[in-house]
This record gives sequence, structure tokens and C-alpha cells, in this order.
Amino acid sequence: MMFGREITWLPWQSPREPARSPNHAPTPLSPPAETSSVDVPLREALVVLRVVLASLLVSLLWKIKGFVAAYVIYCEIPLHSDFFPHWLQDSRVVATAYVVSVVACMLAAVTRDAKFLCGQMLIANAALAVLCLHQDSYNDVTFLTCWWTSLWCTWLVSRLPHDTSAQIINKGAFLARLILSVIFLGGAVGKFTGGYWSGQVLYEIYFAERQYWLFSLLRQNFDDETLRQLATGYSRLVILTEACCAFLWLLPSARACSIAVAVLLGIALLSNTLLFSVLSCLMGLALVGLHRSPAARLP
Repeated sequence: MMFGREITWLPWQSPREPARSPNHAPTPLSPPAETSSVDVPLREALVVLRVVLASLLVSLLWKIKGFVAAYVIYCEIPLHSDFFPHWLQDSRVVATAYVVSVVACMLAAVTRDAKFLCGQMLIANAALAVLCLHQDSYNDVTFLTCWWTSLWCTWLVSRLPHDTSAQIINKGAFLARLILSVIFLGGAVGKFTGGYWSGQVLYEIYFAERQYWLFSLLRQNFDDETLRQLATGYSRLVILTEACCAFLWLLPSARACSIAVAVLLGIALLSNTLLFSVLSCLMGLALVGLHRSPAARLP
């Protein structure tokens, strides 16, 4: 077990080093400066972890304006549903969970203490799970993608005492591709409906009235009938692209992750920049596959 004891397994420690005293200060995850030439498994893994945590924070903070607006509405007009237990209907719970998830991710991104890092990731994962289940936020896909990302981060932390950096990064890249593939598959399956395939849903959401540079430009240059045809083509392209991306896990890591980043950026830039709250953390996961592990850099 790694969560209840002092970290004595760090690779830069000598195997003959005497056991730590129970009152000894926690061992930092990063090696001291004078051992910079020693094997760097945890340093490399922490770089990757912090990149993903940064993308997770971007997603959560990108959401803050919309979250606050929704919270005010839910406080003024409370919703009640017998499906949810009472505590999952309380708007104070969803606000607390949001703040806790942000603070926990911030602390995890800067800590050097192993046990504290583990604790913060578990707290962030639990808070995001509450947001995925709460009546006020269960239908917001931002918290779903953030939860998957925090779960990946928690997994990485759990592997620190067991694997080298190369192993963690290679396994993590594959796990990230699996998560991305599952999310793309869910997006495609959710759009396998008559409304999406015909383009009617996206026409009403984007093409008809959405004030965004692309759709404003299209409305200025095309009549309504042409816009409907463009919406049909656009919607089917999105469905087919997401369906194809469900097989990213079969591709080599760098290629799959490059495709994922390009697709996610395209979705946000061509649809609505508010989607960066949903997609930023997924782009962080995709970047894991573009990180060259230490083993790949050895001569």
C-alpha cells in the first residue's frame, strides 16, 4: 500500500539506505539538485502528470462563468426530483464540489509530497464524481471528461512506487488512448439519431442563430436551404469523425494522439469556444502520447 506510509522507494535512494524514522519528514517526489544525473523516472512522470493537471484546471476554470450563472438560477428556482437523493439536489453541494475539485487539482499540481499528492487526487476524483451525479450538473459533459481525466491522474499517482518513468508514460499513453476512444465512441453513439443524421439538431443549435464567426459568416453568404444542407453535411462529418476516432487505441501512440488533438481543436474552433471546458482536459490526455519517455531518448 502506498497511501499510508512514508515514501522510501524513490529510485535515487540507495538500496542500503537505513529505514526512515516514523517521524522523518515526507520524502519529496522530485530528486535533489545534486542527483540530477541519476535515473529520472518520477521526475519525468511528474512532468506528464502536471501537464495533464494543467489541462484539467483549464477545463474547470473555463467553465466557471457558466457554472456561476447556472448556480444562481438553481438557487432562485430550485429543482426537485424524486430520482435524486436530497443531498444531490442541494445546490450548495454542487458548488462545494466544484470548488473542492479546483482547489485539489491546484494543490496536486504544485505539491512535492507523495502522500499529499495521492490525497489531493483522490479528493479531486471524488468531488468530480459528485458533479457527475448531482441533479444540477449530471448533464454537463465537462464534468464527465474532467472525471475521466482525474481518474487517469489518480492511476498515474498509484503507479509511482511500482514503475519507471518509461513504463508509466507508455502505459499512461495507452490508457489515455483508451479513454479518448471511449469518449469519442460515446459521442458518436449519442448522435446516431434521425435528428443528428439529418442535420436538424445542429442546424437549430448552430447554423440558425448562433453568434459565432463561422456560422455568422455562413448566414451572410447562404440562404436557409443551403444552410440546412451544410448543417446535414457538417453533422454527418462530426458523427463519422467521432466514430473513426473510437479506434484511436489501435494506432501508434504519437499518431493517435496527434489525430486526437487535431480533432478536438477542430471541434472547439469550428463549433464553439465554450467547448474548451469539455475538450481541454482531453487534449491534455492526448499530449501524453506525444511525450517521449526517457528510454526513447537514451543513445
